[in-house]
Amino acid sequence: MKLLTENAWLRCNHGMSKVDIHAGQSLVYVLANPLLVARDPEKRPISLCPLAPPIKPCTLTMNEEKGYSDLLQIEGHQVCLDTLTGLTDGGTPGDNRYSVQEPGQDLVDEAGG
Repeated sequence: MKLLTENAWLRCNHGMSKVDIHAGQSLVYVLANPLLVARDPEKRPISLCPLAPPIKPCTLTMNEEKGYSDLLQIEGHQVCLDTLTGLTDGGTPGDNRYSVQEPGQDLVDEAGG
């Protein structure tokens, strides 16, 4: 499982949307991009969700459901992995999730490879 950087592409499950994400730590970088840690993907704006009224477009990420490393931490915060998924504020129940499309780097994974 790849570690996520600030350059990762997260999107809602409705199309080519983009989550605006920023790293909450500035100690550990991969390819000049800081790694993401727990809670970094939460409460972040989503742009370009294609849903239209009466269905609410996704505009904000909510709580993460899974996708944190049990092995790696930075300043006491678990590092985010490419298995990260969570809820959004749009869509319909059961159809309101976001996930990782690209981790932002292909060099470092949780096993150190």
